[in-house]
Amino acid sequence: MAQNLIQNGSFETITECPVNNYGTICDGFAPPWECGTLGHPDLFNGCENPHSLGVPDNHRGFQEARTGIGYAGMIVHWDNNYTEYLMIQLAQPLDTGVWYTLSFYLNLANQFCGLKHFGAYFSVENPYVNFAEYLPYLPQIETDMGYLNDTQGWMPVAGCYLAQGGE
Repeated sequence: MAQNLIQNGSFETITECPVNNYGTICDGFAPPWECGTLGHPDLFNGCENPHSLGVPDNHRGFQEARTGIGYAGMIVHWDNNYTEYLMIQLAQPLDTGVWYTLSFYLNLANQFCGLKHFGAYFSVENPYVNFAEYLPYLPQIETDMGYLNDTQGWMPVAGCYLAQGGE
């Protein structure tokens, strides 16, 4: 039976409207999402429209939400290797030896160049690190769709993962 182990996957449940406050995911505005480093991903929501963190208009361009009225945004590469990561504890631990499918959607902000790799990392331990640079982990699920540069549509990413147990 299929089940969704990622809560608030569309960033619809928020504790308050971001109202021009950048990096509010790290401040608990979209539970149970957290930040994986000192980098601060942004929460975009229709409650804030038409301001800088609104949906569909915001400081990064124009993008309708794929579902509902919210989404998250993050910088995947900036000067001096600065990057931002989203992190979430699954609704229940993964079972050893069971295959799981992970799927999510990406959209490139209007003012940026595309990227070639984007992925997800599963871990038993909390992978948080106290800096805002690249994490020293290899994603178990990663895009292989070539150059990701769609600023209008949402690009699907999906992969399978064989659980080690407890992730």
